[in-house]
Amino acid sequence: MIDGATAAELGIVQWAFDSGELSEKVNAIAEHIASQPREAVMRAKACIAAALDPARDGFAEEIEATRFLGSHAEARTRIAAFLARSK
Repeated sequence: MIDGATAAELGIVQWAFDSGELSEKVNAIAEHIASQPREAVMRAKACIAAALDPARDGFAEEIEATRFLGSHAEARTRIAAFLARSK
């Protein structure tokens, strides 16, 4: 067993917080997810569920979700903004 900070250093987890910060951080993450386009969140959740279900082809579902979302103007705008910040 390892603690959360070590897990974060090893790249096993995305975040690690002190217990006193947990509620605040969870609320911030939830607010961020809630601010995203509904269809994108739904597709992401479906892909996560597919990864846990051996009867589903999670890779194919992820490719289809990416194609579907990429066809929307809002997605293209967000991608362009992200790429502009990356330069």
